[in-house]
Amino acid sequence: MSCVPSSRTTDRAGAWPWALAFLLTALCLGGRGVAAEGATPLPAPADAGRVGLIAIDHIIDDSQVYYLRRALADAQRLGLQRVILHLTTDGGTLDAGRTMLGMLLALPPGHPQLIAYVDNRCYSAGSLVAYGCNQIFLTPTATIGDIGIIIQTPEGVEFASEKFETVVLTLLRDAAQARGWDPAKLQKMTARNQELYRFTSGGRQVFVLEDDLPQFLQDHPGIDQKTKILVSPKDRLLSYTAQDATGAGMATGLVQDLPALEARLAVSPQRIVDLAPTTVERTAWYLGGFASLFATLAVLAFMAEFKFGGHGLFLISGLVLGACFLTCQYYQELAGYPEILLMLVGVLCIVLELVVFPAAGWLLMLGVALGIFGLILAFMPDADQFHPTETGYGGELMHALRQAVLSVVLVVVGAVLLILGLPYSPALRRLVVHKAIDATSAGAAETQGRLLGRNGVTRSELRPSGAITIDGHDWSASSEHGEFIPAGRPVVVVAMHFGEAVVRLAEAANAPGPA
Repeated sequence: MSCVPSSRTTDRAGAWPWALAFLLTALCLGGRGVAAEGATPLPAPADAGRVGLIAIDHIIDDSQVYYLRRALADAQRLGLQRVILHLTTDGGTLDAGRTMLGMLLALPPGHPQLIAYVDNRCYSAGSLVAYGCNQIFLTPTATIGDIGIIIQTPEGVEFASEKFETVVLTLLRDAAQARGWDPAKLQKMTARNQELYRFTSGGRQVFVLEDDLPQFLQDHPGIDQKTKILVSPKDRLLSYTAQDATGAGMATGLVQDLPALEARLAVSPQRIVDLAPTTVERTAWYLGGFASLFATLAVLAFMAEFKFGGHGLFLISGLVLGACFLTCQYYQELAGYPEILLMLVGVLCIVLELVVFPAAGWLLMLGVALGIFGLILAFMPDADQFHPTETGYGGELMHALRQAVLSVVLVVVGAVLLILGLPYSPALRRLVVHKAIDATSAGAAETQGRLLGRNGVTRSELRPSGAITIDGHDWSASSEHGEFIPAGRPVVVVAMHFGEAVVRLAEAANAPGPA
């Protein structure tokens, strides 16, 4: 294996690439904070005559939890008294749906009033969100309901146990009491193993679930049981067409489209405040599945800049990839400001070590440690998002740990391949311009043998990597123990490591090495 010649000079130690990269990171992360406040500027005075519009047209997952929280906060800050939730979804995860329903029910009464609008379909976790609203309007072709709880297994899809079902039934009962929906009908959207009955009492129809039937009969001893009718049997989940939902009192009314709903609410289109997901939010949702890859590539880009140079190109690429990773994790509520701060401090320590204040590698090691710690935390569930007592916490925690371990493993494997293969890449040779070697054609082992014990001069600062000059030829090198060696100092080659010369100061060459 031959040593890679290099022309890295003290220009590489110039601060412009690092300053530009650090500024880029600050702008990216700062921009995320601005985007999180919503696409619509927030005026100072409250305007109760305006109506907010929230669009939930994505799978109900953690990203939608964050988006709904942000949009509701914007609506309250604007002083909006009414908000339309435009729902188009086939459902999503139970945890996300429960969280979103809880957020809606936790709002102060009428601040704002919540109006669900469905013009296509709204099922499962989407229905959970819809029935957390005060009113529901459907277009004539819309459908709603079927809050079945299913689990994906190696054998296929199956319904969850009653333990999960009981939790959702309780939530639906709370929603019915808070928003005025019929509790039995609403719970039958989930209660697969219960029958739904209808009684007629005093000219009024009353609906009762099978589990509630004994208590209902005890509380109504005079009711005529001959009026008892089975409305929905077991193994059936209640769903409604638009007309059926309106007739059953499980929707407020029918409208032809969104402008018709606006007219019914007596609000002009100019008074609608668009609280739709920002471009940054939608991009983060799309790229969320590539978070581990972004993290790995960012770390490898930093290593390439540190190891081989590239006039700041690797560094800036690493910062862009790192910003993509943090954006993805931020909008999944995995990475918050503590994790971002840890990584930024780690980058700052590395910049200080390599550019401003050499500290014999201590700042470098601290920066690397902080960066790795922040990286792992960026995959871990947030305590506010996932509590150990919550159902599914163990699965979420194991998923986060697998993602973190995968990133670390990919970094290690990538680093080995980077060190072994990249020095011989034609692209790198073109990027890192180097002098031609005028030596005779010789094998890699012979070249390494000739370099061992040779004296040279540091062409650039070793921090701990850089370039040395031996007999007029430039070679990539690193200091023996990671210490800083200024440019222009005499050194001697004491070892070869992955095709790179390992050197120490010439005056220290005769000093005893480590045991």
